[in-house]
Amino acid sequence: DKQLRSMDPVHKKSDWIYTCHTWFDDDKLAVGTQQGDILIIDSTELKRVIPAVVSVSDTPVPLNTVYSIGRGLACGGDGGHLSLLERTYDVDYFQCYKKFVTPYNQSIVDISVSPNEETLICCHTDNELSCFSLANVDIIDHEKPDEIAQAFRQLPSGFHNDAVTAMDVCVQKSIV
Repeated sequence: DKQLRSMDPVHKKSDWIYTCHTWFDDDKLAVGTQQGDILIIDSTELKRVIPAVVSVSDTPVPLNTVYSIGRGLACGGDGGHLSLLERTYDVDYFQCYKKFVTPYNQSIVDISVSPNEETLICCHTDNELSCFSLANVDIIDHEKPDEIAQAFRQLPSGFHNDAVTAMDVCVQKSIV
């Protein structure tokens, strides 16, 4: 344990372009692709392909970030698309739970979640940060733009001069 493990090459599909990944259940890997798919890898074997996790009118949107949370996965993509997938603990692994589009229309390039998993922070291509409440996700109607606008709060800006390339959450204090 606590060692870097090597993996054999995954079954290669020529048109998959890997963009992000996250570990879940300690030894399984979820890999996001430019085509908007998520590949589930378990013990170096491709177990499942979840197609078009984020999509617009059935057109796949590229995944830029995927983050493992206790309930499942949070996925961010181009155009401000945020998808939440719920863990199913069967052969499907995950099912799409809710899909949102941020009111800012900027691609989500990174996601970080608070240690209590109540708040999700999105980093956008325009170097802005927005806050999304996971605690209220069950009652937010993803088809009502006014509810989505209230769910996403833009954080204060002006404290950085260049691109935000990554972010994380402090475990001991509530800072991003």
